[in-house]
Amino acid sequence: MDGSERAGGFFGNASIYIAGSIVVSILSLLTIKILTGNLSIGQYGQLSLFVQVIALTPLLISLGSEAPIGVDVIKVGPNSREFGQLVFSVLVMMTLVFGLLIITRENSLIRVFLEFIEFEEELWFRAIIVGYLIGIIKIGQSILLKTERALLLVTSRLLVAFLLLGFANLLVVGRKGGVIGAVDSYLIANATVGIIIAISLLAIFGIKFDFGVLKSSLSFSTPLIPHYVATWALISSDQFVISKQLTLEEVGIYSLGYSIASIIALVTSNASLAFSPKFMKIIKSERDNVDQINTFVRSYSYSLVVLICLFYSFTPILVEFLGSGLYTDSNDVIPLVIIGMYFQGMYMLCITPIFYDKRGVTIAIISVLSASLNIALNIILVGKYGISVAALSTAVCYSMQLFLTFWFWPASLVQRESMIGLLKSIALLLIFILIIGKVLEFGILIGTIAALVISMSVAYFTLPRIKFVMNFNPIV
Repeated sequence: MDGSERAGGFFGNASIYIAGSIVVSILSLLTIKILTGNLSIGQYGQLSLFVQVIALTPLLISLGSEAPIGVDVIKVGPNSREFGQLVFSVLVMMTLVFGLLIITRENSLIRVFLEFIEFEEELWFRAIIVGYLIGIIKIGQSILLKTERALLLVTSRLLVAFLLLGFANLLVVGRKGGVIGAVDSYLIANATVGIIIAISLLAIFGIKFDFGVLKSSLSFSTPLIPHYVATWALISSDQFVISKQLTLEEVGIYSLGYSIASIIALVTSNASLAFSPKFMKIIKSERDNVDQINTFVRSYSYSLVVLICLFYSFTPILVEFLGSGLYTDSNDVIPLVIIGMYFQGMYMLCITPIFYDKRGVTIAIISVLSASLNIALNIILVGKYGISVAALSTAVCYSMQLFLTFWFWPASLVQRESMIGLLKSIALLLIFILIIGKVLEFGILIGTIAALVISMSVAYFTLPRIKFVMNFNPIV
């Protein structure tokens, strides 16, 4: 079934994903506004650490199983007996791992780890539960993604964001619940959607456990565990290093800047989601696919530059709105993190051929090398130079991740023109981020207007590239 049979092809799916990501971003910003307005900077920093931990626990519980599920739903089909056995077997495995983590949550080694990252045991218990629920949600969303059910996938994300906003307002504002109230908001929002998805999966795929199918799945996903943990470390390690070497207040300032910049990642990840199924079908097709892939990659890189420039123009307004004048230092972090989001966005797109080939070890090598460098730079430099160095380290290591991905790309897909085009778009990004950053120093009103004029100029000169991306309909 091609994309036109679901949501109007690539453009239709991309529109749904991007529109959904915009609404989710708005809901997330409103939630952040509630949290920063009702928690101290230090408490917001503590909550930020919890959010980073619940990004890790689903990886530990699912053992990366959403990856083979996402590949197999295309290769063997969602209606096959083997796929139904895989889904149920993964859910059983996740439940067993979840139970093991609950039982051993007070283990001495766990206590040492929690003390090292200065994380409360009460929050760890909640993090395990939320992680299990998020893991189930990711399994369901992986199936929706690869079967191109864009509207259902976006609906699940919107529901989580909407519930989080509602319960944050109820528990943090209404009941003055502080950090625990905010944490419980995450728990209730993910529990609601996780239970709905779990019931739906069981109803659709039935109860068909098969150890052989699970073992085959784990043979692919197990090498990816270092990749997922390293990816988490690449995103989250800076905040834990800041909390150890600096203060929770600086974690809060850094986290707000990072959260604002990460809106770019939300948009680019959804665009990558829209393209990923098409990318896999192009690779699987017997047609000449090299030109299609490389032309899209070049055009996408320029489109991403325009998106980032436009978004960067508004960031001082967002910092003022969300932080109420208390988080102005977050402005120093944002441009560096935004540059990192460009490299991350390109990486999420370009890693697809390697995922399709199930080269789990290669993917893990790329992520572990990038994360190791990020951790090392943070440990060495953050204590001396502050949170801006953590943001710079993020940008440097995301760029390393992207270029390593191209290094390991299938030789049949590599074109010299794509590499040159990518380098040109990177140069364009750095130049205009620098220019817009200087312009924004003129003040929120004048600076934002001038920055938007510059960004629109960039958009005008790259308009053919943008049109190509938005109208992309690959021949497969």
